[in-house]
Amino acid sequence: MVLEDYRGKGVGKMLIEKAKQVTQGLNCRAIVLETQTNNSAVEFYKKRGKIPRRSLLGDGFIGFILWKVQMTFLAHPKPLGLR
Repeated sequence: MVLEDYRGKGVGKMLIEKAKQVTQGLNCRAIVLETQTNNSAVEFYKKRGKIPRRSLLGDGFIGFILWKVQMTFLAHPKPLGLR
């Protein structure tokens, strides 16, 4: 939570970036945040392109995936059984 006096000054964005750095260093695959639906944080995350998801906490809560590992799969030039 960012105190009201510090909102709109980039503190929330810095906290998210720091969380990404820390979790990447720990080999985490994602950061998932859950908040109450009547919280001003909901608009903060939506403005940053985060898509609301159903919360595991139930009614009155909403979830956001703040960061996740992007998986890339490369096609092998030849199928394994045809070498």
